[in-house]
Amino acid sequence: MTHRLIIQLARLGDLLQSLPAMTSLRELYPEDTFDLLCAAPLLHLGENFPALGQVFPLDGGEWGQIAKSWSKSRGNAFARALQSLNRQQLDPYSMAYNLNNHPRAILAAHLFAQAVTGPGCHGPLSSLDPDWMHYLKLVATHRGGNRVHLADAFCGLCGVIPPTTVPTLQGPDPEKDSPTRVSRFFSGDRKRVALVVGSGDADRRIPLRVIEQWITQFLSACPEGQVILVGGAGERELSHILLDRMPSLYQGRIWDACGQTSLPQLANILSRCDWVVGSDTGPLHLGVACGAKVQGFYFSRARVHETGPYGHGHWVWQAEDVFSQKFQCKVQNVAEGVRPDYWPVQESVELLLTETCSVIPKGWSLWSSQQDDWGAHFIQHGDPNLESPGYREQIWGKLHNCDNVDWDSVLELMSVSGPSYVSQS
Repeated sequence: MTHRLIIQLARLGDLLQSLPAMTSLRELYPEDTFDLLCAAPLLHLGENFPALGQVFPLDGGEWGQIAKSWSKSRGNAFARALQSLNRQQLDPYSMAYNLNNHPRAILAAHLFAQAVTGPGCHGPLSSLDPDWMHYLKLVATHRGGNRVHLADAFCGLCGVIPPTTVPTLQGPDPEKDSPTRVSRFFSGDRKRVALVVGSGDADRRIPLRVIEQWITQFLSACPEGQVILVGGAGERELSHILLDRMPSLYQGRIWDACGQTSLPQLANILSRCDWVVGSDTGPLHLGVACGAKVQGFYFSRARVHETGPYGHGHWVWQAEDVFSQKFQCKVQNVAEGVRPDYWPVQESVELLLTETCSVIPKGWSLWSSQQDDWGAHFIQHGDPNLESPGYREQIWGKLHNCDNVDWDSVLELMSVSGPSYVSQS
């Protein structure tokens, strides 16, 4: 039996999108043990991840300082790192799967394990990237026609293919992880929607006026509907403003949970909701992992093909730019995000209540999530030409278990115009 460690020190959304990689690793090595090293604030949520042994927190601030001091005094940095390891009481691992291209993650991987897969696999001081990390950098710089989901790229970093099943979190303990108001709010036969108010990035926050319109239209169109406002402590003021603006007849059908729940408690709430609606942010992906249906508004720099909700039956409204208009462009720099003028509020409520959408408004496209042998992919609503998996199949053929990647051919594939790709296998 081999002891293996998965390292994911990024924020909530990235941790949740590491679930497919963890699942594939567990399927490939069923006799081995897997532990997780994650950011300290996510520790208790990580304990609900399936098929893991122990979950350890890493103090990001402390290890950031250790990583910075490495170039100045390796002896001092190593001594501080060993002190941190001794506090964790971790045993050495045979393999660490590192999913972060950050000095502190690379350093931790080499101190924790005998061998490293992912960033740092060529050594803690090497500037060489593993192939899948180089591909992710190309996507971040150019995007083009990329169709490989971030979660599936994490699988590639770990040397495994995407899982055959869509992973979900283990069921939270209803007694341990329930805020006091849960039982009262979730009694009776209602259609409950968790609405994500905030975002870790301010430019991915849905405008308050749009959220207000969405709640009003939903509660008006669905007499049995209820809304739970989801967000952190930083969204408390926004949620208070929203409630003040709501007509009095809707007040009793809205629960402001912003800043009032731990992550395990939030997971418990989302697992009881029919839908989770919001932008491309951590709680939206937590809703996916808890088994809720998801409807996402993707704008700014968020792209459905890269970080859309993973699995079957979810929906994404994509604000269009030159990238999403059927890729009628060559590879380009897309650092600037898209901020829409019109928001499909009425169309979104219709989709949630009927699973159909009669009109796609100008400036937006609508996508449904799918899953196949090459991972997550998305099909545009109303497009009779369902996407071929050819692009993703070819990328996996070029990058997976290959010694010398032809990066010119990868860039050429990324720059192909048109939404469909023909398999050449």
